Amino acid sequence: MTDRVVLLTGATSGLGQWLAPRLANAGMTVLLHGRDEAKVRAGVAAVRAAGGQAEGCVADLASLAECRRLAADVAARGD
Repeated sequence: MTDRVVLLTGATSGLGQWLAPRLANAGMTVLLHGRDEAKVRAGVAAVRAAGGQAEGCVADLASLAECRRLAADVAARGD
């Protein structure tokens, strides 16, 4: 599954936090999403420390405006 990019919402705790490094270890680039910027940065750092590729995305999905901004940000990163 190399050359795949996955947007993982809720990646700063629970199942998302558990899944992020596993997806990265499978060869995917993981876009870690969360509401708390510090937690997103920590998650990205943890995935990278384990040898995976990760980038962070901060947005509150309860806000339609932030959902749109997140979608635009992700689309701007490439295919």
